[in-house]
Amino acid sequence: MFFSVASMYGYVEKKWPIMIAANVLGFYNHSYLIFVPIAQGVHWLVTNKLRTLFRDPFIRSLAATFLFMVPWFIRIAQESSRLKTNWYYPADFNLVKSVLGNMFVGYEGTPWYLWPFTSYLSLILVFLFYLALKPQKTRLRNLFFLAVVFVPLVLVVGVSFFKPLYVNRYLIYVAIAEVFLLAFAIQAIKSPVVQKLLAFSFFLFTVSFNLWYPAQHSKVNIRQTFQEVNMLLGDQDSIFAASPLVLFESLYYAKDPNRVYLYNPMDLPFPHYVGDALVHPSLMRREFPSYPNRAFVIHEDGSFDITYATPN
Repeated sequence: MFFSVASMYGYVEKKWPIMIAANVLGFYNHSYLIFVPIAQGVHWLVTNKLRTLFRDPFIRSLAATFLFMVPWFIRIAQESSRLKTNWYYPADFNLVKSVLGNMFVGYEGTPWYLWPFTSYLSLILVFLFYLALKPQKTRLRNLFFLAVVFVPLVLVVGVSFFKPLYVNRYLIYVAIAEVFLLAFAIQAIKSPVVQKLLAFSFFLFTVSFNLWYPAQHSKVNIRQTFQEVNMLLGDQDSIFAASPLVLFESLYYAKDPNRVYLYNPMDLPFPHYVGDALVHPSLMRREFPSYPNRAFVIHEDGSFDITYATPN
């Protein structure tokens, strides 16, 4: 988030070294930040004449940005075969009509009944973005933040109809641009009373939603599970994570991490999107230990089973 804000600041204030550094470091931190310089390029093309293309300091800065990114593009290309498998969900038109609201409140689909709400919120945001563009004095500046909202979403959601790529937390800078546009929309309203009423309403809504929402998709309390498992665990017993998604938590909370394994009866490769670089093949087991040794199997929902293999 810091790099995306720094990049926006560098572009708006024409501080090109800051923009270059923020774009490059942000991209190396997370590949989805590539859409910020793309949005900057789209905004520049819309608001400038092409005849100044090669003389403009922004274009030279953007070229330097992508030049410094080349090594990471090469690395991504080398890893492309491993990136064919992921957990992303495909896009649909329900996402299209709700995506602006989803980004604004951080909604990822849980609980399910918020989809209609975020679609209406998206309509409200579209109207407010229109208000933000009305003042001619600040239109070009505000158009940049509009580009940061729509260019990444159009590209990522559009591609996600064919190859799932959309994860809203990977595009968190879109929400930042939405907040800027909301502030500019309030600033564009001529009536001070309406300004204050709208600002207070959004402030109250944001605080209330963020107090209510976390409990609706709370994380499984694996720590509590391990408090019980650690008390029952015998000297010769082992802990088996039933899924890669609970392996690292199992390693963290187990009283003896050396006895934690991933149950992998099909000998499948560890998913790259979970963190395969941290997992040695010795952590995987295809079979449970034989009785009297026991295996405590930890599931994603926080439950656990005690099992073992019977001796032949």
